[in-house]
Amino acid sequence: MKHVSNSAAYNSELNAFHHTNIKEEHLKPIQVIIPILLFLMIIMIMCLFAFFQRKRVIDNAEQVTNQMAEYIAGNIANEMAYAKSSIKFAASSVSQSMTSEELEHPEDVILPMVENTPFGGIEYIRADGMNVMTIGEPFDASNRIYYMEGIQGHTGVWNNYHPKTSKETLMNYYTPLLYQGEIVGVLTGYIAATTQIAPLFETQLYGQEIFGLLVDENDMVICSTFQAEYIKNLTLSVFLNRFGYNGEQKNMFTDIIHEATEVAASYQDPAGGGRISVVTIPGTEWKIAIIVPKSSVDDFVNQYTRNSVITMILISVILIIYATSLLVKNMLRRKEIAIQNEQLELANQRYDEENKQAIREISIIKDIIASANMGTWRIELIDGKMPRMFVDDTMENLLGLSGKNRTPEETYDDWFRNITPEALPSVLESVEKMKDGKNAENTYLWMHPYKGVRYVRCGGTAQKIPGGFLLSGYHYDVDEVVREDQAKAAMKAAMMRP
Repeated sequence: MKHVSNSAAYNSELNAFHHTNIKEEHLKPIQVIIPILLFLMIIMIMCLFAFFQRKRVIDNAEQVTNQMAEYIAGNIANEMAYAKSSIKFAASSVSQSMTSEELEHPEDVILPMVENTPFGGIEYIRADGMNVMTIGEPFDASNRIYYMEGIQGHTGVWNNYHPKTSKETLMNYYTPLLYQGEIVGVLTGYIAATTQIAPLFETQLYGQEIFGLLVDENDMVICSTFQAEYIKNLTLSVFLNRFGYNGEQKNMFTDIIHEATEVAASYQDPAGGGRISVVTIPGTEWKIAIIVPKSSVDDFVNQYTRNSVITMILISVILIIYATSLLVKNMLRRKEIAIQNEQLELANQRYDEENKQAIREISIIKDIIASANMGTWRIELIDGKMPRMFVDDTMENLLGLSGKNRTPEETYDDWFRNITPEALPSVLESVEKMKDGKNAENTYLWMHPYKGVRYVRCGGTAQKIPGGFLLSGYHYDVDEVVREDQAKAAMKAAMMRP
């Protein structure tokens, strides 16, 4: 009876509304004047909004440019970290494969490693300073910084601004090469900056042209997106000449570069009107600078303001039209909301049951994983920090670390350094696949501290976290299964031979 009474009241209100409309067949002057005044007021507000919009648009552009600079700096830092890991891995693999006869001319051992690295080529400098893997005759590199650093056991990067075989700066990563526990030379791998690093920069902001450049600690331009004739040993001062800066303006720009930190900041272009965002690449003294010229700032400010005014006028017209029908729709909507609330209540009850079922299924899955002797792990890859690996009790046992009380950094090292050299490329490829947001599985050979080389299977995925990635997945020993399958396959092949 209560439902019928409410429905009747609702119908009565709706009928009264329609009845009122029928009575007001002729609009009064006030009913015409007020909407017109409201419309004119809206237009005035839009004009004032457009007037003050310029500063807001520029502030947004600065924020976006700063975020872009930090993102590019992070990508370059990742590229550099990957290159350093690759040259270390190449040196480790070569040192395990090299023999005493190959110390003088190790081309046959080193060259096959190139395709598994990001480098365009890898070179070898002997302990006496002779670079024996070059295009042309060997040369004495004993006075080169990269040789002197590498022979002392250091790993790093140096920039070759005048290469013999390229018209761009080559970023050379160096590391010592060991043979029977002693340093017998230096291994270097080079990356072409314009080809491999410059594409990491954006060339447009809001559809307008912008420029990016990478500067080292000596104010040398490693690469940029500015299309111009190539200049060897391109200094920051020479580069700024292309923008028509005078001496004072170039000094201002240089000071901005020198003051950059790992947190991007935006400055006004010394020429006036434009913007510059600068940031230091984490873990280095190299700088990223993004230049937004005055012409680009003016273009996207004007475009944004014009589009905003047009959009807001259209919205105002739509709101006025919508307001004329809002009252009727609101009355009808009340009934729909009541029905929807009932449906939502039923849906919530159903979701509660589904959540309970999901929890029960998760508990079952955990029991299955435990009974299958499958370990779970998480790996944190944070820029500028050592990788960290967290494992459960089963995974700790599979790694042969039970009772050893290892730190997350040591646990990661115990796992990573025991990956066999031939398996490492596929493991690194799986890690990159996970970073791309995909699931990855891999069966590979791993050196168990007590059981020797065994087949293991890992699978997992990754998610982006501040400063890097969080990888998570499972790990279990499949050595007996894989070797049994291999034995069966070999036996079958032998039986099929005539």
